[in-house]
Amino acid sequence: MGNANILIVDDVVANLKVLMATLKQEGYKVRPITNPKMVFDIARKTNADLILLDVRMPQMDGFEVCQRLKDDPELRDIPVIFISAQSTSEAEADQFFASGAVDFVLKPFDVNEVLTKVRQHLR
Repeated sequence: MGNANILIVDDVVANLKVLMATLKQEGYKVRPITNPKMVFDIARKTNADLILLDVRMPQMDGFEVCQRLKDDPELRDIPVIFISAQSTSEAEADQFFASGAVDFVLKPFDVNEVLTKVRQHLR
């Protein structure tokens, strides 16, 4: 699945750059998105295979984005992996799964962990 289409949704450009470089090196097609409201159209246009989604963003948080993805018959099957700040509580982790995510990674993220989870959920 090295040629899978992956969307990275994060309002912090530095995070996007690290994730993009890491995933492109593995052969993935990567599309960065800084505005969470654009996820839905871009996911359709690119036939996204997986979405890495930041939790805390202005305009729309990751939970709302994920819920809207899962409510959309065209997009609901795209695996979502949340990217969250180090201070993730057990309740927040439960909320990740309740909103439809398949997994999560904590910031500051370990690129090897990200790659492992991406590979796992693209199978």
